[in-house]
Amino acid sequence: MNEELAITIGSRARAARGKLGLTRAQVAERVGLDEPVYGRLERGKVLPRAVVLYRLSEALGISPQDLMGLAPDESVDTLLH
Repeated sequence: MNEELAITIGSRARAARGKLGLTRAQVAERVGLDEPVYGRLERGKVLPRAVVLYRLSEALGISPQDLMGLAPDESVDTLLH
């Protein structure tokens, strides 16, 4: 597992979820994960499969590239900060 990538995805997902005012349970349901599994994702303990990453990006309204830290900084910084 790429630990750094898992941590990046988790922290960006947590920040985006907070901006939207959603609970972990709400996002987990939208993504199709159990809440404890989603919690592990946000803590950077698991690296989501591609299909989960796509569903997560749709649920949070940000691109998979933003979640992975691959988009230009200004696009994600505007949303998350």
